[in-house]
Amino acid sequence: MSDSEITRTSSPSTTDPIPLHVRRTRPRVNTADLSPPKPENNPNDYTIERLYAGVQYAKQRLESKTRKPTPRTEKTLGIYLSTCADAIQKKKDPTLPTSELNKILDGVREMESDFSYRAWLIGVGKLEDLQHALISLREAQYLALYGDYLEIQVRKWVKWLVARSYHAKTF
Repeated sequence: MSDSEITRTSSPSTTDPIPLHVRRTRPRVNTADLSPPKPENNPNDYTIERLYAGVQYAKQRLESKTRKPTPRTEKTLGIYLSTCADAIQKKKDPTLPTSELNKILDGVREMESDFSYRAWLIGVGKLEDLQHALISLREAQYLALYGDYLEIQVRKWVKWLVARSYHAKTF
């Protein structure tokens, strides 16, 4: 860390530690505009403009300086980008058989459905959503690790409370 990144907020003293302010090295980005295109129901619904939107989405995610994709996502987006570009070229060719074009468009549709269902391909929208997802993941992890013990302990507590309430009624 360089001296220009550290700022002292108070004068040094012998009793108080020096509070430091460290500047953020990477700016935050709004990932709401990075939503993947929704898959079309029919291959005939894919127009050239719609395929260009897919190319634009892939380029935007791949060239992002503030939120770089993971290697797996980068490879998937590269395949999607080349498939969309190939579909645009094939769609402009009037001599191409419809069955071959439909195979390519089916591949585009499958990739887009993966984008909409696989969490590792979707950018995180809000920080609160990520925090809630992490909390629920931690709860599931806790129950997976200690679920049996927790159930045993709850049964012990119930027996203790029942015995206590019975004991309290007798006096």
